[in-house]
Amino acid sequence: MAYGDFGTPPANDLDDTVIQELTSMIGIESYVGLTQRFFSETESAIVTFRVPENDEEFLTLKGEVHKLAGSAAALGAKRIHELLKQLEISCKSEDQQSVQEMLGVLPDVWASTKMSMSGVRSMV
Repeated sequence: MAYGDFGTPPANDLDDTVIQELTSMIGIESYVGLTQRFFSETESAIVTFRVPENDEEFLTLKGEVHKLAGSAAALGAKRIHELLKQLEISCKSEDQQSVQEMLGVLPDVWASTKMSMSGVRSMV
């Protein structure tokens, strides 16, 4: 999936299989707690993301994006996970244009993901 594909919402932002497996192991209440933490961390991180201008900034952004991507994957947030994976790859290769484009769609992808995940959280 190319980063340009992230501007069009898919039928589902989430991986239902991952969510079902995780909630069956830890329970819906624990899943909700994890999503609350993920929401907080993601909201805090996204507002600080900027297009890197040097090696150190690319490395810093790559690390922050990697952490969020891992959390997104573990919680079944497949669309934002894919975007974050591509963003991490672009940071690693220091592709400033790709990073800028992906950061441009990140807020919309996050808003859609957050809305989808809120639907799962409301099952409690």
